[in-house]
Amino acid sequence: ETVNKLPQFSSQGLTNTLWGFATLVIKGEENLGRSAWQLICALLEELVARLPECPTQQLSNSAWACCRLGVRHDGFMAAIAAEGTRKLADYTPQDLSNTSLAFAKPNIKNMEFLRAIAREASKKMRMFEAREVANITWALNISGPGLIDHAWLDLALQHFGTL
Repeated sequence: ETVNKLPQFSSQGLTNTLWGFATLVIKGEENLGRSAWQLICALLEELVARLPECPTQQLSNSAWACCRLGVRHDGFMAAIAAEGTRKLADYTPQDLSNTSLAFAKPNIKNMEFLRAIAREASKKMRMFEAREVANITWALNISGPGLIDHAWLDLALQHFGTL
């Protein structure tokens, strides 16, 4: 019944519901149960259509939740990358960090988007908190060669030293 009502949810309501499941620290269909898993997949499908109305925090939170739940939904993550690219200038350091982690942990290779995240992070590095510097550095480093270079690392380490 809830699945049928998803079109009535706001984008914030969809994201909050997905995030709520993610905070349960239960991963995978076998642990969540079939009906919860179906609801999560339906939430992701509904969110794909609503991403243009989502602010950056909703984009990063929903990508993080998808990763946290152990849901590999390449179509959803491709849509996050497409919409995220359009809104990247508005991303906060936490949005950048969480989004890079959401792509790194399940090994989703969207190199163009990750390169754009790296560039945006270098512009905003002075605003990052220590945890955000550590997370984005780890995520971009394991996501593939060429995402961060020595200049990026020097900037991150220099900022990290001031925290």
